[in-house]
Amino acid sequence: MWLRITPATLLHEIMPRLLADVVSLCAALFFAFSTYFVGYTVFWRHAPNLERIEEAFKALYLQNILLSVSLGIVVFAFFGFYTHTRTYQNRYKFLVIINAVSLTFLVEVLLYSYVFRLGPVPRGVMLLAWFFSLLIIGGSRALKSYVTKTFSIARKAADVNREIKNVLVIGGAGYIGSVLTRKLLEAGYRVRVLDSLFFGDAAVRNFLSNPEFELLRADFRHVESLVKSMRGIDAVVHLAGLVGDPACTINTDLTTEINYAATRMLIEVCKGAGVNRLLLASTCSVYGASEFLRDERSVPNPISLYGQTKLASERVILQSRTPTLHPTVLRLATVFGISPRPRFDLVVNLLTARAVTEGKIAIFNDDQWRPFIHVSDVARAFLSVLQAPPNSVSGEVFNVGSYKLNYSLGEVAEKIRQQIPELVVEHKENLDKRNYRVSFDKIHSDLGFVCATGLEVGVEEIKKTIESGLVKNYRDSIFSNYEHLLGANGDLLVSDPSVQLFAVLEPAEADNPAPPLKALTVERRPRTAFQEGLQAVISDSFGRQS
Repeated sequence: MWLRITPATLLHEIMPRLLADVVSLCAALFFAFSTYFVGYTVFWRHAPNLERIEEAFKALYLQNILLSVSLGIVVFAFFGFYTHTRTYQNRYKFLVIINAVSLTFLVEVLLYSYVFRLGPVPRGVMLLAWFFSLLIIGGSRALKSYVTKTFSIARKAADVNREIKNVLVIGGAGYIGSVLTRKLLEAGYRVRVLDSLFFGDAAVRNFLSNPEFELLRADFRHVESLVKSMRGIDAVVHLAGLVGDPACTINTDLTTEINYAATRMLIEVCKGAGVNRLLLASTCSVYGASEFLRDERSVPNPISLYGQTKLASERVILQSRTPTLHPTVLRLATVFGISPRPRFDLVVNLLTARAVTEGKIAIFNDDQWRPFIHVSDVARAFLSVLQAPPNSVSGEVFNVGSYKLNYSLGEVAEKIRQQIPELVVEHKENLDKRNYRVSFDKIHSDLGFVCATGLEVGVEEIKKTIESGLVKNYRDSIFSNYEHLLGANGDLLVSDPSVQLFAVLEPAEADNPAPPLKALTVERRPRTAFQEGLQAVISDSFGRQS
């Protein structure tokens, strides 16, 4: 397991904590022997030979220090001190520390006395060493947590709060955006959606009659469209972009422009428009491949262009923080479930659809782990951030998901087979190295957010959607970001709603003429020389940051 640690993880995460524990154990033993030595000399009834006693204690200390430190580091690593404990809740973390320290000194006494036969060690010294180790190791971690939290609160105390009424959802007609838009309207917000409608407008068609909803049909890469969309807006939820590793590999320049360069322009427009909140949908894919549980403080290691552009966008978003602009990054687990704009290029959705229609699925690398989350819970998470006070979310990164939804791909297959007992599962291998489990303690403790929908529910709703005929052909390119982009001939501005998607989602109305689209259509204009130059500068900056 240690061999798969990246140099960055070893240097920035593991080594500092490991060295701190080495120093802590040395200090604990020193205090233990010093305390015992003082007590031994003070309470000794006869005149002691202090020099002889001092030499004896020095020899014992030197004999114990190497064994204690070596054994302690091994036991601490076994208990997850350098991989897991930062993600534990404080009470459980302290229990883990007690168990690890106790086991360390128990094993040390056994090894010292019965294996290496180095002679007896005063029991009082071992008891004191155990106590001081708990005090230093546990206390230092508790102090760090307290100081970090205190300074974080103090740093944010002066931030400006503002009631959020008007929300702009960029990409609001998409897989996540259409669900979020509905929840925002239900929560009483006025919602404006900016979307190029690359996949059609069927996902938001039902909102057009709502007076609190407005649809702007335009590409968010065009500054004129972006400026118009920001008027009167309090908060922006940025969902737009090319999503998924396969889709991002079709045209790497286009991916960089949409996923990163346009985000930089978005930030500047937000500042100029006086936007108060800016929420970015990122991905847990920024963690790359890792054997360890990752939290928001873990060093990202994206292994795909999709993850790299998302991480670059995270950086510029977080750097945009001011007393009046509060950016927040939400790193989403792998999403599943049915949405008004269905997707069947997501692992749970795709496997379930294949299981229902073909009775057989292939699982590649079934021991690889992924965190999962239902699309409705993603929308709830964005709503939770919007409703939280700025001092809780400003400049913060949140992993969005649930411990209970960290599954291996093999376990996902078993969840599907529970609802389709006759399913045949083939196990295969490929070169996909993505493997990660993620901690979601922060969003739970800071915002009280808990996922409400389990994997079984998502599998069941996909199964019912396929069996009911609402989705007639899950293989249609309209349900895949990669396939639909591949067939678009490079044109990302699809002006007309997709009749096929409309027929799938609303079969009863397929023969009726579509209602007029309540949208502001902004024409695409040729770029000026200035815009081309600005794009070159942004692209060059991305190259330096990535």
